[in-house]
Amino acid sequence: MSHSVNGPSSFSRRRSCPASMQMELGIKDKESVYAQEGSAAHALGEKCLETGKQPQDFLGQKFGEFKFPDGKVEEFLVDGDMVEAVQVYVDHCRPLINNSTMIEKKLDLPFLGPDKHSKTGHVRGTADFISLHDRILHVVDYKHGKGVVVDVKENIQGLSYGMGAANHFEKEDWDILRITIVQPRAFGSKQVKSWDASRSDILDWKMDFSEAALNTFLPDANINPSVDCRFCKALYLCKGIINLIKEITGMDLLKDGSSPMDIHKLSEDQISEILFKK
Repeated sequence: MSHSVNGPSSFSRRRSCPASMQMELGIKDKESVYAQEGSAAHALGEKCLETGKQPQDFLGQKFGEFKFPDGKVEEFLVDGDMVEAVQVYVDHCRPLINNSTMIEKKLDLPFLGPDKHSKTGHVRGTADFISLHDRILHVVDYKHGKGVVVDVKENIQGLSYGMGAANHFEKEDWDILRITIVQPRAFGSKQVKSWDASRSDILDWKMDFSEAALNTFLPDANINPSVDCRFCKALYLCKGIINLIKEITGMDLLKDGSSPMDIHKLSEDQISEILFKK
């Protein structure tokens, strides 16, 4: 699967570290069995919302597969766990369905910058569910993963789809953009989380995102290691990470024989700085 260089799923990383875009160019996406399982769950949710059926109705049916490098194929059959998770998504979205509803809608997102691979010449992205209901513009993003709990407040991916939806419904009457993340398998967190932005805030966010997108194309784009690095395809090639490791440990990865500092010689203040700020 190929993604836009500044697509919604990567734009949090772009805002945090503008240089990540150019560093990731030419590095292929690595599909995982977990991502494909998520795609299967998305397809099940889409089918239910479009047909009015329940996830249970598709129990045992195949909704995708993943081929491992050794040739082994894992099929994704709808089981009880997938039914239970997708049901949460379906139950949230179904009351919002009306004539304005768009499911798996491809949106134009020009504020995320140009994309030579797109037929429109700029970035596009597919939102899971959009609906204008009671003067609230709803944008719902389904997350099937069990791992990282996704925060909904000022969620960059959700806002990217939200601003695309706002463009689409520019002439309609609404006051609030409501971003909702449905993550049923994120244990220890609410399954459905929402955050509201006023319509008047949309322009500020567009200017923020547009500036961030432009910064990714600068020849001297800033390198800024952060929590977003964990998803960066250029993580193991990044000078910023190498320098951060040197700053924290004293170890220079570019020099043979370099060893880390003796932790027993660090002060409590130095250890606190590393643990809580680095």
